[in-house]
Amino acid sequence: MSNIATQIFHIFFLLCFCSEIWPITTQKNRNPSLQQGPCNLPSFLITEIQNYQPIADEIMNAAISGAWKGRTFEGVTTFVDKYVNRLSGTPELEESIDYMMEKMIAAGLDNVRGEDVQVPRWIRGEEKATLVEPVVKTISILGVGPSVGTPIGGISSEVIVVRSFDELDEKKDEILGKIVVYNQGWLGSYVETSQYRGNGPTRASAYGAVAALIESATPYSLYTVHTGGIYYGSTYPRIPAACITREDAEFLFRVYSRESMVLNLTMMDEELSRVTSRNAIGEITGSLNPEEIVVVSGHIDAWDQGQGAMDDAGGVFVSVEALALIKYLGLTPKRTMQAILVGFCMNDVRQK
Repeated sequence: MSNIATQIFHIFFLLCFCSEIWPITTQKNRNPSLQQGPCNLPSFLITEIQNYQPIADEIMNAAISGAWKGRTFEGVTTFVDKYVNRLSGTPELEESIDYMMEKMIAAGLDNVRGEDVQVPRWIRGEEKATLVEPVVKTISILGVGPSVGTPIGGISSEVIVVRSFDELDEKKDEILGKIVVYNQGWLGSYVETSQYRGNGPTRASAYGAVAALIESATPYSLYTVHTGGIYYGSTYPRIPAACITREDAEFLFRVYSRESMVLNLTMMDEELSRVTSRNAIGEITGSLNPEEIVVVSGHIDAWDQGQGAMDDAGGVFVSVEALALIKYLGLTPKRTMQAILVGFCMNDVRQK
């Protein structure tokens, strides 16, 4: 957490305290990993920026070895232990927003406020999947938000397993009325792999699938099932969707390669009407150009199956503690510094 905080303070130093905003790399850069090439700035700008070195040192020393050492980490752990479930639309999320606004007020930040925003309310109900033919086996699942549910009693259907979107397209005439299982594996990055969770259900629905199960987006697994978001859009019917473990995805592929399968899927998930939540904002008013705003941000909400420590309580606390440290040191930025804690990110981001 200290390294993250240090990077944030570097950014604040350049944007808030300097009188101009310029990309900067100098021969005197103390961290060789930050050097990107020769500096082409006018010499007077290089001198001006270097004159802020004592302020930058004061900020970094306080964060790394001074009064703020360990504070951000301790804040995150206390927060995630206290507010475990922060899914949008829940009382727990609203309580966690209140908590962070109180922290910003206690830190002496200016104009602390909550701004209303409409957020989705998605309920995770009973979720279970059972392979019933050719053998009986329980398949561990986690619905992905905001998945629709199945009818009461579930869906029993033949299964088709594909390993890529290209294979899905090749087998489009075989998909109608079936449950599509994506066994895409790990594709080298989370961004590449998670597109199957995000877009896979809708692409399967386009060919008439009744549900989709997606291999969890992770390079390693100890029979661990993940969750995340999906993007239905409005073109094709919304179908139930859930993640499965890497182990079960491989198992289903092996069985599918030998014989046909039938699976029963029950998901009592439900999306309710949107409710009002808030984005929490606190700031330090700039002394010279207060109308120019430097924003640092994180989102408070998190999935219901974990603590959301780094997705994104870490971002929330780096944002708030960066401003709190500037305030504690008695430093006044030339531009307004604003921490925006977003109340809604995790599910239904691109649905409507």
